[in-house]
Amino acid sequence: AYLAFRKYTDVGTLQTRLDHYNLNQNLLTKLFNAEFAFYYDLFLPGLNKFNFPVPLSGHSVHFRTAALLKSGAWDPYNVTEDCDIGIRMHRLGFKTSMMNSLSWEEATSNLDSWLKQRTRWMKGFMQTSIVHLRHPSRLKGELGGWMNMFAFFMTIPGTILLNLLNLFSFALLFIWLVFQPQFIQTIFPAPVLYISLISFITGSFIFTYMNLLGIYRRNRYHMVKYILLSPIYWILLSVATLRALVQIVNSPYG
Repeated sequence: AYLAFRKYTDVGTLQTRLDHYNLNQNLLTKLFNAEFAFYYDLFLPGLNKFNFPVPLSGHSVHFRTAALLKSGAWDPYNVTEDCDIGIRMHRLGFKTSMMNSLSWEEATSNLDSWLKQRTRWMKGFMQTSIVHLRHPSRLKGELGGWMNMFAFFMTIPGTILLNLLNLFSFALLFIWLVFQPQFIQTIFPAPVLYISLISFITGSFIFTYMNLLGIYRRNRYHMVKYILLSPIYWILLSVATLRALVQIVNSPYG
């Protein structure tokens, strides 16, 4: 990190890749690790390649001190202060780069702890979205234009929206399969139903395939069969996001 900061003077932040040393502990840790493999090996490097704003992950990140101080350092009220400061530093013109370095941590291995952890992360994404979208036109200019604004929206507010819509969609599917109420047929006439079905199949395939790409890059072929259970993990993500939505109202900073 020291040598990289000396060589690339325009870089304000260096983000390392993350991995879990207990990935094979149970099904939850396997799915958690597959998510991280895609996120740190493909998604964040992709954002970095196109110079889009990067939501930093505080597990293993290095800051240039001057850039950190100029950006105002950490917001004590944001429960994902790393994500927030990554966007703020981009708005101030500091670049983020990925280090080809791997940090190890423990994957949360029981459902209760995982839900609490992910609820906090989604709550912080909500806080970050609210703070930075207070002045949308200023945000667009400081991020670097419409494309960067779109990338920010899809990465942070879009993650929240996707998780909530996913839960709603799975709930509708369950109600239809069990009860087949008339109102769902009214909402989904034939053309809308076919479009929704194509979107569901295509979207599920793409997200599952991206997780497969992540674990293939890390040569974890034994995990392929578990990735087919990704929809279960998505439902858990949606539940955590719904919990975060309730908490952002009842206890926004706790």
